Amino acid sequence: MYLTRFEGCSLKVRSVCPLCSLCCGLWLTGEREIENLEYDVDHPVNGGALCDKGNLVHKLPYHEARLTTPLIREDDGYRQASWEEALNTAAEKLKESLERHGPASILFLSSGSCTNEENFLLYRLAEALGVKAAPSPLITTGLRRIFGLEASTGTLEGLAEADYVLIYGNPLEQCPVSARYILKAKFENAACLTVVDVRKSRTAWFSNVFLQPKPNTEMLLLAGMLKHLSEKELYDVEYVEKHVKGLKAFKEALAKLSMAKISEATGVPTSAIAGTAEGLARANKPYILYTASVLRHRGAEAVEALASLALLTCLPKEGGGLIALEGPPNAQGVKDLLAEEPKLQNVGFLLALGGLPPGLGKVGFTVSTQQFKPENPSEGVPDLVIPTACWAEKEGSLTNVDRLVQWLERAVKPPSNVKTDFEFLLELAERLGVSLPYKKPEDVWGDLSAMFPAYHNFSLELLKDRPERWGGSILFREKFATRDGFARLPRLSFKAEVLKPDRQYPLIAVTEPRLFSQACKVASSLVEEVLGKPYRYVEVNPADAGELGLEDGCLVKLVADSGESLPLKVLVSSGVPSGVVFAPDYEVCRVRIERLRGEEAG
Repeated sequence: MYLTRFEGCSLKVRSVCPLCSLCCGLWLTGEREIENLEYDVDHPVNGGALCDKGNLVHKLPYHEARLTTPLIREDDGYRQASWEEALNTAAEKLKESLERHGPASILFLSSGSCTNEENFLLYRLAEALGVKAAPSPLITTGLRRIFGLEASTGTLEGLAEADYVLIYGNPLEQCPVSARYILKAKFENAACLTVVDVRKSRTAWFSNVFLQPKPNTEMLLLAGMLKHLSEKELYDVEYVEKHVKGLKAFKEALAKLSMAKISEATGVPTSAIAGTAEGLARANKPYILYTASVLRHRGAEAVEALASLALLTCLPKEGGGLIALEGPPNAQGVKDLLAEEPKLQNVGFLLALGGLPPGLGKVGFTVSTQQFKPENPSEGVPDLVIPTACWAEKEGSLTNVDRLVQWLERAVKPPSNVKTDFEFLLELAERLGVSLPYKKPEDVWGDLSAMFPAYHNFSLELLKDRPERWGGSILFREKFATRDGFARLPRLSFKAEVLKPDRQYPLIAVTEPRLFSQACKVASSLVEEVLGKPYRYVEVNPADAGELGLEDGCLVKLVADSGESLPLKVLVSSGVPSGVVFAPDYEVCRVRIERLRGEEAG
């Protein structure tokens, strides 16, 4: 049996790590409550391996930061509320926005931290009300416009068999267990690893070729690769003629670019750009892998450019593929169900499952379901916070990065005053006068699989017994998911937006997403407590550190050109070039660093 077993009065439940899109398997164990975890050596994704954060996920359900009562924002703080008041407030505010501004003023955001069944229920509620439901902005999009479907074309197992891998981002730190596949390709299959990143990350240290573009010039670097492929016709012409549209306009746009200017703007030699394109084109089993790092600069366009590279070099070959290694565990499930991209302008009422996304802007009234307490109240925190169950306290399905669907079994009950997102949505629907024909997550599967037919290939009973992958090992073998079966090469803007420092802000900050959810942030804080590894820090080049009088571990204030500041610990690292600093989960902008001393540093 795939899911659950009990030994005497002991609890032993097969589960899934909720921290990233790999969805690694594990066992939750204890006496009536979760006390520890064991490694699931038979799991098809991780074979028992877990990262630092994954080794501590069993502590999340009982963490002191757990939210156990609804909160309503008032002035500079929150007050506790009953469920009755919270549900009535949410319903009244939604109705008010609907009556005053119409359905276009309301937006529901699904979450990669929620199950497929919970996100489907959100969609059905939005449909009944005539309002929009969309994926969180934390989930990358762009593949649908090229392939007709928003999904990785290959699998992690296929990646391990590749002979050339182009990596955009830093998967070994963002999703550490991915090293199991990437390093297998390198060391067992002699694959050439080429890494594109603005800093020399842990992933880059394993690379055969490291391309380090200047901040905000990544798109231009990808354009250079595409231009070289186009000019030299280093692609399968017959395949493109049979399966791809838009090649003529695509090549015309690339012809206007100068390789010399691309090299000058990015700081990457022309020979390295051309060599990467040729490596992909000549490999027998080329793979492209990108991470949530694409979100830091023109995310959807970067995805489209990477998909175009894959379309010309990887997909024509039987062993080639593209992997979109996202952040949240159920990011792929969200994309399977919800195609529409979020538009965050002129929103009067926002309901966000799994927490509010950053950079939200002005919204009339915000409701957020969360497992943990919100940050100190300030701009950008919810008006109404709904306490919801964590992954170990609910059931449903999750779809990981290479389309493997797993059933999540409930290990323990949630705290007494906490509901699952599924229960919250049902009760909210009732107050809005919407009748949804479901009582529990299992009831949803028939309608859910009808909405996304690929899930029809396996029954709920089969899914509860073992994980199942939709689409097979390779997507688009014969045709694409567009109406006519052809992929589309996009019209892209390849203009670089180079940031230039000034006297007030002499450094450029770069970033990458690491904290994909509240659970991920709490797990990272636990890693800091146990191993002493800070999860919020700023990397500074040794030359800049010497000039500023900084050393490892000192506390500084990172001040952005927007005026916002953040206290961080310094890590002196040669991984970032002089004039550039790196801070995870930050933004790309001009900054200055101010050392904190005395009481400021306390």
